[in-house]
Order: sequence, then structure tokens, then C-alpha cells
Amino acid sequence: MILYLDTSALVKRYFEEPGSMEIVKRCREAALLATSSVAYAEAVSAIYRKAREEGVGEKDLSSLLRTLDREWE
Repeated sequence: MILYLDTSALVKRYFEEPGSMEIVKRCREAALLATSSVAYAEAVSAIYRKAREEGVGEKDLSSLLRTLDREWE
């Protein structure tokens, strides 16, 4: 199965929020993940915003962004 993730679903992979566990489960089951070309920029923006709102430290923020970069490929 190819699983398409919009940006809001993609960000659920990096923050625990309602629906996160379902997204993680579906990603594990998928043969391939797909998203739009603008989702990377939107996800980076959302990660920064959520990190600021939730008080995520610089070290954890850097880790989240590295994980996004690694998984984006």
C-alpha cells in the first residue's frame, strides 16, 4: 500500500497528539510513503511552531529536524 500523508499527518510522526499512534501504525504497514513537494517546508515550519508552543529545547528541536531530513529521503 502507498500511504499519502498531508503535512498535518506528517507532523504527527514527530509530536504526540491525537491520531499520532494511528499515523505511526499506518506508516509501518505501508510499502511506500508519499506526500506533496511543499510538505517538507510546511513540516519544518510546523515543527518550529509546535516546538516553540510546547517548550521543546534546542537539542530536541535539532533532533526532530534531523529525523525529518533523514526520513524525507
